[in-house]
Formats: sequence, structure tokens, C-alpha cells
Amino acid sequence: MLKSVKLPVVFCHGDLKPSNILLQANNEKLWLIDLELAGPNYRAFDLMKLFRTSGEQFSVKTKIILLIHTTNETASIRTMLS
Repeated sequence: MLKSVKLPVVFCHGDLKPSNILLQANNEKLWLIDLELAGPNYRAFDLMKLFRTSGEQFSVKTKIILLIHTTNETASIRTMLS
């Protein structure tokens, strides 16, 4: 299925989840920590990992919008979802 979406391979965090994101109290800086799994992966891998580990913090609509924005593959995503 991934081949049909044609996602490019990019540098990814590899373990993006809420506990690996630090946000400064005044919201001016964001740090990503725990980088031992960082490396090449499909674009949007980190986004999907974040969704999977965040529980219900994101609505399905938000997930679909972010996935479409990240992949630029609107038609393929709609096919996968139907």
C-alpha cells in the first residue's frame, strides 16, 4: 500500500510521541528528545507514530487533514480511507 502513495524517504525522528516533545512554558521553543531511533523513513512516519501514541488527543478529521498536508497525496489518501 505504501508504494501506491509514493511517499519519499526522509530523515525522521523515529520515536515521536508526546513524552519525547518538550515545550518551553512560554511556547517559544520546542525540543525533540530521545533521538536514538532517528534515521531514514517514509515521510509522515513520525506523524502517524505521534497519532498512534497520543490516544484520542487528535480527532480523526485532524489526523486526515494533517496526513493529506504532509503527504501531498490527496487522491491516494482518499482511496486508502474508502
